[in-house]
Amino acid sequence: MSLVADIAKSYWAPGVVVATRLRVVSEPQALATLMGTCLLIFVGQWPVIARAAFLDPEIELQARLGGAMLAWIFIMPLVIYVVTAVIWAATRTLRIDISGLAVRFVVFWGLLAATPIWLLHGMFRGFAGNNWVTDIVGISVLAALVWVWFGGFRAALRLSGGLDE
Repeated sequence: MSLVADIAKSYWAPGVVVATRLRVVSEPQALATLMGTCLLIFVGQWPVIARAAFLDPEIELQARLGGAMLAWIFIMPLVIYVVTAVIWAATRTLRIDISGLAVRFVVFWGLLAATPIWLLHGMFRGFAGNNWVTDIVGISVLAALVWVWFGGFRAALRLSGGLDE
């Protein structure tokens, strides 16, 4: 399936999508998923950054974009890798049999699947500012993320033989 179709399908059947992708994913593909996700999230922040630069011209737009680029393209992938390492260590401590690649890919795929709503959230925050609408869209991002992670981890456990159903 195509990437866009799999992202859309992740909203109603995350386990199916993650299980299909986990069967063929490699470490470079997982890293590409994470880097593409971070790039899209960075792009989604542009309206917010432009609004902030317009409202407070003391810090120029280019400086704000550079800081956001540093954060999303260089620092956040490292932070996310550390988070996945902690999750994997927790699964080992709890004696849950799931590979490190599966943990990483489920987390990365959840972020990628939530990215379209994240882009919408950035657009709303950029044009409307912080209000109840942007709060609802932000909660939707979190809900999509948790939904895909839950379904993805269940699928990864099933593939590893750790979950009987």
